[in-house]
Amino acid sequence: MSLVIRFDGGHYRHQRCWWQSIQSEALGCLRLHGPAWFTIATSAHGEFLRSGNVARAIHELLVVKRKVFLEIGQRMAELGLLDAADDFWFLARHELYDYLNGKRSGALVGIATSYDVATGVSRIVPQLDQIGRVQNGGILVCNSTDPEWMSVFPKICGLVLETGGMLTYDACLSREYGIPAVRVGDAMRQVPDATAINVDGNAAAVYPVLSI
Repeated sequence: MSLVIRFDGGHYRHQRCWWQSIQSEALGCLRLHGPAWFTIATSAHGEFLRSGNVARAIHELLVVKRKVFLEIGQRMAELGLLDAADDFWFLARHELYDYLNGKRSGALVGIATSYDVATGVSRIVPQLDQIGRVQNGGILVCNSTDPEWMSVFPKICGLVLETGGMLTYDACLSREYGIPAVRVGDAMRQVPDATAINVDGNAAAVYPVLSI
């Protein structure tokens, strides 16, 4: 008799009945020619293969997990949260999970009025006559804006306001220019001036750039 037995550890439970029927068939063919030894041998062989499949599965899982974390590190670097993609190895696991869950160390959570994410240097401007402090690619932090502030919008990459909502002038203009905007209560006091920060309109948060 030519017998080929396939064993798939990943589907062991689903194929147990099939496996037992194959053993019974083989034992019926063997009759009195060593059925006990056949049972012992096939059981040991099956356990060996199943253990090997489990080990391979664990190895493949670790390889995939490493690739996922490398991709996370790359994206964090692109967002300015890390100086280099490989720096994520220095983060504790809970810090990395906090990032995935939208939590940030020192984050100020508010209300998003325009989506997207931007990184730049914060400039606190309490009055319109100080608008010259804002540089190209900077983030404007102020109480509110009106049409007189329109000239600054082409220069900034993000906006943090203390007041306003989805239909206010600054929110509508931010969406038109495609820059993130977040409303944070008492922002001019809580956000440090001349500091690299992230404005995350997707998570409705403002947080400092990580330095590792």
